[in-house]
Amino acid sequence: VAGDKDRFTPYPICLKLHQGIPGADLLTVPTGSHIGPLELPEFIHLRIEKFITDKIKVADKRPDKASVEVQSKDKGKNQTKPAAQAKKKSKSR
Repeated sequence: VAGDKDRFTPYPICLKLHQGIPGADLLTVPTGSHIGPLELPEFIHLRIEKFITDKIKVADKRPDKASVEVQSKDKGKNQTKPAAQAKKKSKSR
């Protein structure tokens, strides 16, 4: 959250911080100062809620949720299993 009127953390610094954090969003409050969440709490709350909801949706689509093909020890045949299950078995060996 960056405030346009923030004199403690000016916008160019906020922009650099944003660019240095993978997956970050930058919300700029046009009339906000350094205490934007106190000035516009409902607005900031809704935006943070949206950010979290969007990140959860992205996490649900991660490749580790997909199926992978693993070779069965017992029969030498390939089987399709959830990636998370395949990872658990490989870690326990």
